[in-house]
Amino acid sequence: MAARPVCLATRRDGAPCRAPAVPEGTLCWVHDPAWAERARAGRALGAVQAGKLRRIEGQRRKLDSPRALAGFLSSLVHDLVEGRVEPDLVRTVAYALSVQCKIIDLARTADVEQTLIEVRQLLAEARRRPA
Repeated sequence: MAARPVCLATRRDGAPCRAPAVPEGTLCWVHDPAWAERARAGRALGAVQAGKLRRIEGQRRKLDSPRALAGFLSSLVHDLVEGRVEPDLVRTVAYALSVQCKIIDLARTADVEQTLIEVRQLLAEARRRPA
């Protein structure tokens, strides 16, 4: 498979662009005038997504317990109902929170198992000692 040609345009800093050229073209999608509207729409979409992330960034909390996870999800649902966040974002975050909750449960289970092992070892040592 032949390598795709690179863009022949020059970046703002004077360096060659080197991005892949659009099919059947000599410029990349950023520099090709025929793709200008798509480039503008792509940048606008990126700005929207960045804005959504900034909107929830101030809500970051330490999500290391079920109570913290529930509180965060509750505030996120309120933001959804009030129209401050998009449903797709809430859906994605809710899934991530469910994964985080499972990780917390696994960590707690591992801690309990390790504690039981240590208690059994202490009991075995105590039984071996003369009374």
